[in-house]
Amino acid sequence: MRTTRLILTGLVAAATALSMSPAPPTAGASRASAARPSPFQVTATASTSELVLGKKVTFTGGLTPPAAGRTVVLRQKIGDGPWRTEDTATLDQDGKYTLADRPTTMDPRQYRVVKRANQYHSRGVSQIMPVTMYRWTHVSDLAPRDNRRMSQVRRVTIDGVDYPRSLKSSASTATTAGFIDFNIDRRCIRLDARFGMGDAADVDSSVKHEVLGDGASLYSNTFGLQESQRRRKLDLHGVFRLAFTWDSVAESVPVAAVASPRVLCTR
Repeated sequence: MRTTRLILTGLVAAATALSMSPAPPTAGASRASAARPSPFQVTATASTSELVLGKKVTFTGGLTPPAAGRTVVLRQKIGDGPWRTEDTATLDQDGKYTLADRPTTMDPRQYRVVKRANQYHSRGVSQIMPVTMYRWTHVSDLAPRDNRRMSQVRRVTIDGVDYPRSLKSSASTATTAGFIDFNIDRRCIRLDARFGMGDAADVDSSVKHEVLGDGASLYSNTFGLQESQRRRKLDLHGVFRLAFTWDSVAESVPVAAVASPRVLCTR
């Protein structure tokens, strides 16, 4: 009897152990795991995130694994709209590509690069790259916040050259300084202008120009008759109030001239 009880106890323990052990994976589960391939890894870099209307933005990057001879597509999303294909490129032998787009509207937009799935890898998508649109605006078209002895004029002449849509001082022997300023609301990133002395100034006059961004000096220079300097790409990032000031350096009457100034702004 004791021997029988020991046998029965062993059989029960064995049965319990078998019931608690995990079931081996089925063939279907193994196939399901194998059917989920790893995605393509897509890298992408935009040539700029601040694009001037009418200019082209390019995107370069690569694919892992390389998949030479296959294609990638550039997708664009404007506002809340859908993603749309803008360009297609063939991967070179190193898995590299170049894509491009030339927007025609001022709407902010996002881009991404996509590699479609194949039998070995699932679909790959790059990071999203936002691009803000800018366009050049004449300062003469902006509404000034305030001005003293400096105004927007149809043209100004410096060393015999006429410049349309400009700024010019209105000075006399009794006035020695002036300004004009604008609230650009942090929407602009660049100033392009020529600073100098207008041809109507006294021959021995001298004038100091200064550009201020929220009270801080962005540019300063002094000019005599027939002298000027063009400044391109003067940085306006983060500026709320843009001011153009002038000061007479000599006792003679100057004509402070800011020729055809433009600012690069969002809408």
